[in-house]
Amino acid sequence: VIKNAKKGEYVLYVKGYRVVSDSQKYALCSNTFLSDTPLGGDVKEDNEEEDNSSNSGDNQPSTPLAPGNLEAFAIDDSRVKLRWVDNSDNEMGFKIFRDGKLIHITAPDVTSFTDNSLKSDTLYRYEVKAFNLQGDSAGVEVSVKTKPLREDENTGNTGNGGGDVSQNIIDKRVLEDAESKTANKWGLYDHIPWGYGKIENIYDSQKRSRVIRLSNSGFINHTSNNENGVGFLINRRFSDTKHKNIEFFVKSNSYFTIFLSVKTINKNNVYLTYEPSGFNKYHYNNPQREYVWISLGDISDGRWHKIDRDLNEDLKRAFPNDRVVSFELFLVRGDLSLDDIALFNTLGQSYVKSDNCSVFVNNCYRNILSRDADLEGKRYWESKLKRDMSATDVVQYFFESDELKSKNLNDEEFVRKAYKTILGREADMEGLDYWLGELKRGKSRRVLVYEFAFSKEFAEFCDKCDITNYKLSNQLESFIERLYSLILNRTSDPKGMDDWKRALLNKEKGALDIVKGFFNSKEFKEKSVNNEEFVKIAYRAILGREADREGLDYWKDLLDSKKITRDELLDSFLHSKEFKVLTQKYQIKI
Repeated sequence: VIKNAKKGEYVLYVKGYRVVSDSQKYALCSNTFLSDTPLGGDVKEDNEEEDNSSNSGDNQPSTPLAPGNLEAFAIDDSRVKLRWVDNSDNEMGFKIFRDGKLIHITAPDVTSFTDNSLKSDTLYRYEVKAFNLQGDSAGVEVSVKTKPLREDENTGNTGNGGGDVSQNIIDKRVLEDAESKTANKWGLYDHIPWGYGKIENIYDSQKRSRVIRLSNSGFINHTSNNENGVGFLINRRFSDTKHKNIEFFVKSNSYFTIFLSVKTINKNNVYLTYEPSGFNKYHYNNPQREYVWISLGDISDGRWHKIDRDLNEDLKRAFPNDRVVSFELFLVRGDLSLDDIALFNTLGQSYVKSDNCSVFVNNCYRNILSRDADLEGKRYWESKLKRDMSATDVVQYFFESDELKSKNLNDEEFVRKAYKTILGREADMEGLDYWLGELKRGKSRRVLVYEFAFSKEFAEFCDKCDITNYKLSNQLESFIERLYSLILNRTSDPKGMDDWKRALLNKEKGALDIVKGFFNSKEFKEKSVNNEEFVKIAYRAILGREADREGLDYWKDLLDSKKITRDELLDSFLHSKEFKVLTQKYQIKI
């Protein structure tokens, strides 16, 4: 089928088949049917002079040029970053090999990659090649050694995003544990009248330990600039530059505020201000100091709660480009009990000097789940991104979490979240309409997330976060998931996905076999689709587009007249250039 043909003469070159005359829109060529197969030649407009030189066929596509200036450096004991220069303008992407084994395929124009899941203190050899349908370019190579494992490195049990987590806390500094049976560390500030307020060291039967009890504060009004009532503080300026996390236990049945005074790179005095469910704003400024408000949730219930905060992450809520230099003071307003107040560092802060992947994790929590990350969940996902998961794995987990499903998002809300989270921008109207149409035509939300994740924009975002955007396994899963979505009209089941993926990885089956397996499955045959719907599904699943009217009518007529079988139609589509491009994208053999 020649689509969108201009008026004029056509010179057609078809090797091995009789030439289609210019009076025909299509013709049968032997017993093999061609779908969207490019025909060589040019269109000569009525008012153009003939130029025979353009019909020589010499301008054949070529393999891309090799990338240049390949560099590699170790981020830490398990991650390596590669960078190179793109010297070609016709590549479909870049293949990355580690010690001779293909480990990743980038999108076009991407010039960096972060490899994780590596062994510490180990030398690795990397090779990068550009590729297109004509083949691979020459490769460029580089070797790099990962950093040694520090003595304090111990990943331990990192738990999961929603449950308890066992963390290695190192360099712990206890500020107050009440075991002295005194309250000598504490004092009052801003107490009006003088002497109002009570500080006690008592035994708490609920916690089964001694605790600090602060009462008679007279602190009722909790507006941001109110100084009424009594303030309590630990009587010491710590000026601690080493520890960037704090934990404590708190119990109260009324409103309270905890102020943590810190110095930062850009500011002399910032109060990280923690309250039960309350303020919606993050930042308040007065001439002497700045406040960053953080809600601790609905915890004024008379029970003990453990609070665990990353000071740098809390500071970033108002000042994204700032960092904590030192912890200074611990101050309190309100009636409450406190225990086991301690500064500490974990592996995340002490070992990885630049923890850029926390930006990615926070992005997932805020843009997908519409909330701040809990510290346990944040540390868990950071650890997985550094060790064995790709950013695509993590994004898919968040988008398929029970927490998000409970929100019952409509398609538009889902697509907007995907744009914001994966592409880092708001959806444009053209893009929004396109993806809403794709979902309406049967593409699943899971496939949409995969396709967003394979974009150049996502690769660039992951590069800034020093994490792997996707792995070969993600590409295989995406290819298979497309077939579930477009042919069977459902998402994959774990067993089915594993079986198909194993067959591809072990080279037991190629892409052609997998596609035919879906179309010839009992599940698909039981749908009893008519010939027109069959052609539409074949266009979407194999050629990656909607059927044009002429093509749809052509193939439907052939099926209706029994000139070809459905298997013969599939064979034609599966040997098209469009399907070859699709399989090259996923690096799956036909």
